Amino acid sequence: MAQPAYPVATPLSPPGHLVCSLRVSAPLTDAEGRWHAGAIAAAVDNMSSTVVFMADGAHVITVHVALSYFSPAHLDEEVEMEGRVVSRKGKLTATAVEVRNKQSGELVALGRQWMTPAAFPTSTNRSSKL
Repeated sequence: MAQPAYPVATPLSPPGHLVCSLRVSAPLTDAEGRWHAGAIAAAVDNMSSTVVFMADGAHVITVHVALSYFSPAHLDEEVEMEGRVVSRKGKLTATAVEVRNKQSGELVALGRQWMTPAAFPTSTNRSSKL
C-alpha cells in the first residue's frame, strides 16, 4: 500500500503532544529535489497550531516563529515530526517541533513558536467597506 502524501498522526497522542510522518512529495521540493524550506516552515506551523488545539481546543495564530534548518530531506524521503506544548505565559503558548528523517533519525529542522488564541469577529455583518 502506498504511503499517503499528507501527514499521518499516531493514534492516542496525549493532549499537547503529537507525532506524525510525512513523505516529501514533488510539489514540496525545490529545483534540486530537496524539501523546500518554506514547505518545512508551513508544516512546522501546522504542527504547532495542532498541538495547541489538541491541548486547549482553541484556534490559534502564530505571533513568533524561530526555525533552524540542519540537514535537507529529499524527494520521497519520509520525515517524522514531533510537536509539543512546552510552556504557557498568560494567553501565549510556546510549542516546539522537531523534524527528523525517519530512516536515519537525522535532525532536519527544529521549530519553536509562540501562539495566541485567534480572535474571530462576532459580527454577522459581512458587507464590504470598499
